[in-house]
Amino acid sequence: MARRDILRFEEGHGVDVQADLLSDFRTRVVVPLKSTSQFPLPADRLNPVIIIDGDDWVLLPQFIATLSTSELGEKVGEFEDAFKLTNALNMVFHGI
Repeated sequence: MARRDILRFEEGHGVDVQADLLSDFRTRVVVPLKSTSQFPLPADRLNPVIIIDGDDWVLLPQFIATLSTSELGEKVGEFEDAFKLTNALNMVFHGI
C-alpha cells in the first residue's frame, strides 16, 4: 500500500493518506469515498469528486479514520490529483 492508493471496501472506497515513510506500521490512515448518490452536495475544496470505473465518488476527509492493514481492501486505482487531496486535508486540519 502507498499514499494515494484507492482501496475497495464493502461500503465503498477509501484513499490511503498515510506517509509512505510509515509503511511498516500495521495501520493506515484512510479517507473514505462515497458515491455522489450518497453524498450529493460536496463542498468545493473539502470534498473533491473523482471518477472510479466511470462513476463519481466524493472524498470525505471529515470522516478520516485509521484502519488495520488487515481491514484494507484491494487497490483499484490511485488518487491522481495530489493537489486536490492536499487541499482537502488542509481544510480539515488547518481550515485553509
